Amino acid sequence: MAGERTAFGHHGSGGSIAFADRERGLSFALTRTRLVSPRSDTTARLLADAIRSAVA
Repeated sequence: MAGERTAFGHHGSGGSIAFADRERGLSFALTRTRLVSPRSDTTARLLADAIRSAVA
């Protein structure tokens, strides 16, 4: 996830994503209540990037 060796996770269908980073003591998950195309919806990536930045 984002090139970090200490992180692991996976994106799911419909725009969901989950990952954990052992070095930062961080885990993140976003589940969607309706399916969206990952190409057209960047909500999960924007949230994950904002959280990573805040923790760094």
